Amino acid sequence: MRQPRYAYASAAVRARAARLLSAEEAAWLWTADREAVIRALQHKGWRTDGPAEEMAVARRQEAWAFVTSIAPDAKALRFLLAEEEFLNLFVCTMAQMSGGDQAPVWALPCITPPSVLRNAAAEKDEQALPHYLQKSAKAAWQKPQPGPQLMRRLQREKRAAMLTLAEESGSPQLSTLAMVQADEDKALFFGAVYGQDKEEILARLGPGGDNERAIEAAVRGPRALCAHWQQDGEKARAAETMDPNAFEAWCDGQVLKTAEALSQDPFGPGALAAYWLKTKAETQEVCLRLLEDGTTSLQERGRLQYA
Repeated sequence: MRQPRYAYASAAVRARAARLLSAEEAAWLWTADREAVIRALQHKGWRTDGPAEEMAVARRQEAWAFVTSIAPDAKALRFLLAEEEFLNLFVCTMAQMSGGDQAPVWALPCITPPSVLRNAAAEKDEQALPHYLQKSAKAAWQKPQPGPQLMRRLQREKRAAMLTLAEESGSPQLSTLAMVQADEDKALFFGAVYGQDKEEILARLGPGGDNERAIEAAVRGPRALCAHWQQDGEKARAAETMDPNAFEAWCDGQVLKTAEALSQDPFGPGALAAYWLKTKAETQEVCLRLLEDGTTSLQERGRLQYA
């Protein structure tokens, strides 16, 4: 991939950056009344004529359509939707197992159209799906598992697919970002499982040397896990001092920091990835604000994510 191809796309993203909430504006959301929040969102280009969840989906779809329309190679960004792709596989599989009594609530935007996924599941035809979903879909449809077990397996496979897709992009920047996303995704489990059963954690994270050592530390408690992370003092302090929800927000913030650093290269794809991840974080923040009454814990989540 010749990086200069991204010069125009990076410039276009930077010209659009004013549409995103700054850290200060995100914090302000929690101090303003609902009417003021809606007016501010309208000023930023949000559609505000529906429920909060619909507003957030519309905003994410708009952002994804924008970055993929200006990207020289839209396929290079597919890893950014790995979470949505595997979540949709999960909800579609569960809907099939229940006999279709409940319609799936799809994660949007996504790469695989829901109709394609639904038809493939009905016919157990994993070959109709993108290559990164085929193995997971075949296993899910041929050997049904209870929901929690299936979700744990798909979470592991999602991380592997994310790394593979980023590597296929040929961009060192995107591979770096995917590795950070995968590491922080695993860290969420380590930071939230103190005292839980080792086998349960292994089911979520899979075998492997570093996983094994971190799991052994996590089941012994925060202090042992922090000792395991002694080479990463900031992460160790966060795991030791934060509750699981706050630690999750902190991990999300680390991904955003990495994306922001990578976005400074005007000739690479980092700016496009950063714009998408910032939009995704913003829609989550706005949705929480409009659905809740501004509790202290939710405000703290936003502060940590945008820190």
